[in-house]
Amino acid sequence: MEPSFQYGGFDGKWTYYFEGDFTHDTLGIENPTGSDNAIHDTTNQYRGFAYLSYVIDDSSRFSFFGGASYQDYQIPDNPGQIPAFDYEGTTNFNSSSLNENQQQQNSYGVLVYQKSFEDFKHPGRSLRALQHGPLQPRYRGRSDFQWPRWNGNHSLNSQGIQIDSSYELNERHTLRFGVYVDVEEQHAADPLDVFPRTRRRSDGRRAIHNISA
Repeated sequence: MEPSFQYGGFDGKWTYYFEGDFTHDTLGIENPTGSDNAIHDTTNQYRGFAYLSYVIDDSSRFSFFGGASYQDYQIPDNPGQIPAFDYEGTTNFNSSSLNENQQQQNSYGVLVYQKSFEDFKHPGRSLRALQHGPLQPRYRGRSDFQWPRWNGNHSLNSQGIQIDSSYELNERHTLRFGVYVDVEEQHAADPLDVFPRTRRRSDGRRAIHNISA
């Protein structure tokens, strides 16, 4: 299922355009099994875009355009897996009942001012972008199958300004110059949880392992 919409037009000095879409699918990530229908593999995705422009006068204009997206993915389960660790006395957790999920968010925006007079043209832009991608598993169940267990959260924030100018020296020559500045900030949080638990050996006996990151 993938509905979408588009809407645009102009009103006086304003020009505008909007669009968006939504995607729902039962196969979000590659199926780890050979079956036609994956277990716990649904995805919902939202995307939007907007453009606005306003004419100040015959020689100047403000414009803005930006977009955003959000994706929600279920991590598909692989049934029939044997737990590697005991968790609070549970040794037979069903691997097809795990509930791991991943969310991704992305957005950007650009504000533009354009000005021209005589032989000089001066478009300027202010840029901003944001990316955010957390992975949020449910601990119960996953703990039985894999340690250390991870709950990651990564983000990237970028901001900047760009100025492009040009000057017509004569009919055959144009001088172009500009400035571009960009600042990026990245965060990565990857906490690991560990604990000592009983692990079954290949001979069926149980041994204590002190698990650490």
